[in-house]
Amino acid sequence: MSIATFLSRQYPANINHLLLKCGTDVFVGESGQLNQNAFNDIAWQCMELWTSVTIVSSAGIKAGEESIHGGEPPFASFFSRKEYAAVGARHLLQKWGDAFAVARGQREIAQIWVTPVNLENQDERDRIATAIRFCHRHCVVPIVNENDVVSASWRGMGNDFLAATIAELTHPDAVLFLTRVGGV
Repeated sequence: MSIATFLSRQYPANINHLLLKCGTDVFVGESGQLNQNAFNDIAWQCMELWTSVTIVSSAGIKAGEESIHGGEPPFASFFSRKEYAAVGARHLLQKWGDAFAVARGQREIAQIWVTPVNLENQDERDRIATAIRFCHRHCVVPIVNENDVVSASWRGMGNDFLAATIAELTHPDAVLFLTRVGGV
């Protein structure tokens, strides 16, 4: 089922702002690697909605692992999850940039990295919300991710919690979690 079909069934009113949280497994193809077509498909569907979209995206760690190990499983590595996330940040953003560059309507993307500390500070919370609203006004798609590199613990807050918090800050008309993980 497409995103638009699902939303039209769940939300009869017009949706002007959608917050979409994408889990890593949504992007993994049959090869076990990140699949650019999955990013492209989501971008195309978002553009079909002709609405402001905020994407909270996982897959930075996976992108870093693939970049460092060339798609092979990391049998032994000196890299931690934080270091994979640091390397993967560029690759994840590139996948989203490529996806929205070829989607109908071709939109730019903006990177917004957030830490739990940012969300504890009201001034920084306000700046995050202002940045997202600015993106929407200028037809730019904000790609939000936890800044795993500087978060206090390796686990951080998690992108599910981050998506809920961003929703609280920006008041979208609809929130949709795309995931293969149960219990969200």
